[in-house]
Amino acid sequence: MEKTITVKGTGSVSVQPDLTIVSLTLKSLDKDYEKAMQYASEKLSALQSALENIGFAKDDLKTTSFNVNTEYESVRDKNGNYKSVFEGYACVQGLKLEFDFDTKVLSKVLSAIAACISEPQLNIR
Repeated sequence: MEKTITVKGTGSVSVQPDLTIVSLTLKSLDKDYEKAMQYASEKLSALQSALENIGFAKDDLKTTSFNVNTEYESVRDKNGNYKSVFEGYACVQGLKLEFDFDTKVLSKVLSAIAACISEPQLNIR
């Protein structure tokens, strides 16, 4: 005699979000390496200041990545041939800000970032 157990059913789970993560990317570009790094530092300082003004600590903004690369643009010369032209040093810094899920706090964060001269790209999770 063969024994068989058959189970059928459906289930669902619903959980209120409890954490907000705002991921940001700052980019600066200049043909002079020192200036590119200076612009990167100024953008980071401005962003930190904007977030401090709404109650976050300077240390709440965490660096997730930091890269410096050279950028080139492909342009066509008078003979129709393409060549690479040096655009500059690109400093790209990834950052994240984590806080408890609160739509009012998120609204303040987004308003502060929008008013900031840093003009970061952002993603909200």
